[in-house]
Amino acid sequence: MSKNEILYLAYHMEDAVSGGNCGLQDSAAAVFGGVNQWKWRYGQKTNPFEKIPLLDHKGQKELSKHLLVAYSGKSHISSNINRKWIADFFSGRTRTTWVKVNEITHKLALAIKKQDWVRVATLLREEMTLRREITPEALIPLTEKLLDQAEHVGCGARFAGAGAGGSIWSLGKTKDIKQLKKMWGKTIGPIKGAQILDCEVDQTGVN
Repeated sequence: MSKNEILYLAYHMEDAVSGGNCGLQDSAAAVFGGVNQWKWRYGQKTNPFEKIPLLDHKGQKELSKHLLVAYSGKSHISSNINRKWIADFFSGRTRTTWVKVNEITHKLALAIKKQDWVRVATLLREEMTLRREITPEALIPLTEKLLDQAEHVGCGARFAGAGAGGSIWSLGKTKDIKQLKKMWGKTIGPIKGAQILDCEVDQTGVN
């Protein structure tokens, strides 16, 4: 199977099991690997996305030095939260803020391409401020604390997926990430199942 065929199969399987409201984004990242900006065009059946590479192999290795990921020890189910986000968007309650989140995401892609890690961290903090406003249900006390610790040392951080447990990731300068790793380790050490995850950019994706 080609990578596109794997992507579409994975997406349709996830969407069927979850009862809808899924997207291509998670599967696309896994299938293609690398560091990319994605532009979604679901209205174009034959070309629903554009993949814009941001970093070469050297840049991807560098990004891995600025990345920290931790698992909260609590599993989560994304479907209910995703449905609420979509409903709130279509109702107009959160639409304006979601548009602002999208604008920050485009700026973040440019900052990653430039490997401006201070700017990357700043934009993540800005985006997370908006996320806290429109998606408070995505945070649990532990991930809220981990986010606060990341921001305290100058990094940016965000919950993975729909949040409400699961993992949290952070980007920042290497010295700040090293400091944060110690802080996160102490915070999650006593929690069963919680741990710092070994994580680096997968440059090739699914083979």
